[in-house]
Amino acid sequence: MEKLKEIFCMNICLTSRKFIIFVIGVLISGAVIASILSEEEVVIKIKDKEEPTEIWVPTAEDIQYQDSMFQIIQQTQFEVDTIKIHINDILQKIEELDR
Repeated sequence: MEKLKEIFCMNICLTSRKFIIFVIGVLISGAVIASILSEEEVVIKIKDKEEPTEIWVPTAEDIQYQDSMFQIIQQTQFEVDTIKIHINDILQKIEELDR
């Protein structure tokens, strides 16, 4: 706090009107800058004969998410196939025992 007093050459009160307005201004400007710098979804509009159609163009984050979901699906599919093989082996052994 002493350093701030030296820099601004005045007393700083956290409940003063000037300080609160300054903090609000910093928050609003930060939100504006963040909204400007963030990637927006790209949508391409195509004109059909009947009505315009929008095509969604995925961002890099969307592609990463889709890839991770695809990996999970592949792993689950592999595990299900492995379980099916084991079940078939068990069923064959049961059939052999019944004979």
